[in-house]
Amino acid sequence: MRQPAGGAPQRTDAEELLRLWRHQLLRAVAAPGERGVSAVHSFAGQVALVTGGTRGLGRAVGIALARAGAHVVLTHRWGSVDEAELAAAFQQAGAAPPEVLEADAGSDADTTELARTLAARHGQVHIFVANACVAARGRGLEGMRQRDLANSLQTSSWPLQATLDALEQACGRLPRVAVAMSSDGPDHYYPGYDYVAASKAALESLVRSLAPRTAASGGRIFGLRTRQVGTQGLADMFGPATSALLTQRLGHFGVDAAHIGQAVAMLATGLLDGLHGQTITIDKGVGFVDNLIAVMPLLQPAGAAPGPGVAA
Repeated sequence: MRQPAGGAPQRTDAEELLRLWRHQLLRAVAAPGERGVSAVHSFAGQVALVTGGTRGLGRAVGIALARAGAHVVLTHRWGSVDEAELAAAFQQAGAAPPEVLEADAGSDADTTELARTLAARHGQVHIFVANACVAARGRGLEGMRQRDLANSLQTSSWPLQATLDALEQACGRLPRVAVAMSSDGPDHYYPGYDYVAASKAALESLVRSLAPRTAASGGRIFGLRTRQVGTQGLADMFGPATSALLTQRLGHFGVDAAHIGQAVAMLATGLLDGLHGQTITIDKGVGFVDNLIAVMPLLQPAGAAPGPGVAA
């Protein structure tokens, strides 16, 4: 930075170019305003089931659907929920409190009992969101075990098929909309993400395989990929330091859980029924700038000289 005699410091051309690049990049990935699906659609009279729905993404999805009028049923396992706190979170968001049931998504017996309970109480489930996932951390090729992979598939992939089967048998028909929550893990390498990435790849294959069956009943099925979202699951998988880097230093690249909830709700409206059996990605377009050349300037300390790639 130049310091003219008796004047304020002036940026060099390269520093000004770097400043403009930072500004434009942050604008490109800025979070959109709060816009609820309830402004364009109502799910009044419909029942929505979200597995693994009491925390993180599942909770955000449940809130978005409830705000638009759906009666939301959230599942959890092993008592991993404070129902009073959960109800308060929904009410604070302007949504009716959810119905909470304990069911292990990886247990066929629990899934069958869940479907029978919902059929008895509500008759029909209109929206099903397969969100439950066991985020077991891998230890590289030498540390991988078949048992851990099988457990991940049983809990994170198979429940999409198993729950649809159980709901069809108990309720007499499939939900009108099914959404399987995935990630960009199948296409990227993230340390420790081995089991989850494999499970998400299998899940997306199931979405495609189930498309003809759901279409025959007049329904739709989608996969929805997300990038790293600032939830407790992110810290559990990658550690506090990496989580802090992604959510603080690079927070503009992140996707808020509420945006994921809104996307699921929009898929359920019927307004996007031209899509079917496809997996779409919610990342605010960050995939186009997710590279070292774009990210490194954001990691440089303020006032640092730009790299050789930034020409005057």
